[in-house]
Amino acid sequence: MHIRGRSAWRYGAAVLLTGLASCGGGGDAPAPDDPLAAYKSQTVAWAPCDPNVLGPNSDLIQQLGDKVSCATIRAPLDYTRTDRGDIRVALLKVATADPKVRKGAIVFNPGGPGGDGLELAANFGALFAQPPSDSPTRAALQDLARHYDMVGFSPRGTGAGTTLTCTANESSREVNFPSDDRSPANVEAMLYNVRLATKACRNNPLTPYINTEQTAWDLDLIRHLLGDTKLNYIGYSYGTWLGAWYAARFPGQAGHMVLDSAVDFTAGFDEAMIGQSVGKQRVLDEVMSPYFARHPDLFRLGTDESRIRALFGTLPSPLKAAVGATLAFNKSRGLVPSGFVLLAAGIVRDQLAVDPDMSDADLRTAVDTAIRDQAPFNIEVALAAATRLLDQFATIRFPEPRSLLMPPEEATYVAVVCNDVATRIDPRYWIDLGNEMAISHPVTGGSMTEAPCLYWGGPTTAKPSVQDTAKAGPLMVVQSQFDALTLTENALRFVDALPTARLLYVKGEYSHGVFPYMSTCVDHRVTAFFLDDALPARRTDCDQVPFYGDVAASGSLKRMAAPDQARTDALLDRIQDILGGAGKKEL
Repeated sequence: MHIRGRSAWRYGAAVLLTGLASCGGGGDAPAPDDPLAAYKSQTVAWAPCDPNVLGPNSDLIQQLGDKVSCATIRAPLDYTRTDRGDIRVALLKVATADPKVRKGAIVFNPGGPGGDGLELAANFGALFAQPPSDSPTRAALQDLARHYDMVGFSPRGTGAGTTLTCTANESSREVNFPSDDRSPANVEAMLYNVRLATKACRNNPLTPYINTEQTAWDLDLIRHLLGDTKLNYIGYSYGTWLGAWYAARFPGQAGHMVLDSAVDFTAGFDEAMIGQSVGKQRVLDEVMSPYFARHPDLFRLGTDESRIRALFGTLPSPLKAAVGATLAFNKSRGLVPSGFVLLAAGIVRDQLAVDPDMSDADLRTAVDTAIRDQAPFNIEVALAAATRLLDQFATIRFPEPRSLLMPPEEATYVAVVCNDVATRIDPRYWIDLGNEMAISHPVTGGSMTEAPCLYWGGPTTAKPSVQDTAKAGPLMVVQSQFDALTLTENALRFVDALPTARLLYVKGEYSHGVFPYMSTCVDHRVTAFFLDDALPARRTDCDQVPFYGDVAASGSLKRMAAPDQARTDALLDRIQDILGGAGKKEL
C-alpha cells in the first residue's frame, strides 16, 4: 500500500471515528443512519465449539461441556469506510454459573499483540469452575464466575478469525547471536531481515487495518452484541495498551477494566521493547540467580550467586541465543524452570567443549544422562526444560534455508506495533543502541538493532492520548516489581499519568501477568472491583507469594502438594504460559 493512501487514512480517521463514537451501544437497536447498523443488528449464532478450536489444549472444551460456546461475527475491515469489506472475529464464551445474577461479560485479551483470547477465556472459565474449597481466594474467584460470562476473542489478524500472514520468496539471512557478533556483516543481516519482513507484510492488503484503533472498535462491537451497556475487561501486557486505547475512544462505555502488566500508554513501543531487554537482564541477575543459589539441592547450580549470574557469559554464542529464547520470564506455581534451562546449558557447554561436532542425538543423550545423574529435585521438569533448550539449539546449529513465512501471531505483532505509533527511523540509532546494550544487557540487548518498524513508513492510525484514557474513570492496574516483559518503571509512569487509576503492586514478584495470584491482597481486590464496584487506595503494595522452597514445609510447599490444589495449579500454569512464557514475542 502506498504511503499516500496510508496518510489519508491516518489523518482522516480521527474526525470520522469521533462522529461514529456516539452511535449505538448497550445492545440497543442501532439508529437507521448508523453506518454500523448492519454489523450491530447481526445475530450472534452461539453454538458448540469446534473440538479443535484451542489446538493442543482443546481438552478444555470437553471439560467445560455445555457451559462453553463459540461464534463468529462480522466486523468492518475499516470502520471509517465500511464499503471496503468485512473481516471475521471469533468469540468463545463460558457462560455464567448463575444466569439469574448475571452482571455482564468479562472480555479477555492475553497481549502480544497477536495473542488469541479464546484459550485464555476457556482457562479462566475452567479455573473459576473448580469445586468449592475452604480457600477464601478461590471462593472469591468462583463468585466472579457466578456473575459474569468469560468471553475471549481472536483479535483481527490472528486466531480463529481473519488472519494475517506475511510471506516472501526470499529467505531471511542467518544472524549470529546479536549481543556477541556486532560485526558489520551481522548487523547488515539483521537490517536485511527487517527490510524483508516489512516488504512481506506491506504486500498484504490486510496489513494497514491491523492496528489497535480498529481492534478497539471490534471490542465495542463485541460489547454491543453481548448486550452489555459497559465493557468489562481484563487485558494483559499489550492488552493493557488495547484497554487504554478503548477507554480513550469509548470513555462512556468503559466499565470495570483491569490492566495487568501495563505497557506505558504515555510513550510508544520503542520504549516498551527497550524495556524488555532491561527487564530480562534484571530478572536473571537480581531474581533468578539469587534464587538458584539459595537452592542448590533443586537446581544443582551451586551456591555462588555471582558464578550463576556469570554462567550465561561463558556459553558459546549459539547456546546463548538458545538460552535467551527459552528462559521463562513467568513464574509457574511450582518450580522456576529457568534454573533447569541454565543447568542444561552448562551441561551442553561442557559436552561441546570435549566434542564440538557432537550430533544432536548424542548431545540429547548426554544431557539426559547428566541430568539424571545429578538427580535434581524434579527430574521431569528438568528434562522438559532441557528439551525446550535443545530444540531451540538444534534450529540454531542446523539452520535450514527457507522462504520467509510469518505466521499470524508474528505478523499481527509486527503490524500492530508498526501501525499504531511512530518509531525512530535512523538505522544508526538502533545499531548504536544494540552495541551499547549488547554489553550492558547481553541476554537480549544486542537484538535492539532488529527494530521491526525501522523501514515501515509510519503508522496507519492516530493514537489517542493518555488524557483521553483518564476520561473513562477509574481503571485498575496490576503490576509485579520485577516484570521482565513490561518494565515496571514504564508501568508506573503510566499510572502516574492517570489520576483516577488504582495500582496493585506486588513486591518481589517477577511474573508477567499477575491475576489470578491466589493471594488475598491481589485477587480479593480485583474481584471486589467487578462484584461490588469497590475501589482500593491509589496504590496498594502486596507481598509476593514465596517462591518454591523459600518457605517452611508448613507453608506454601504443603499447599502445593495438596491433591485438591493440583488441578488448579495446572490451570494457573497454563494461563502463565499463555501470557508470556519462554520464547514468546510479547508486549
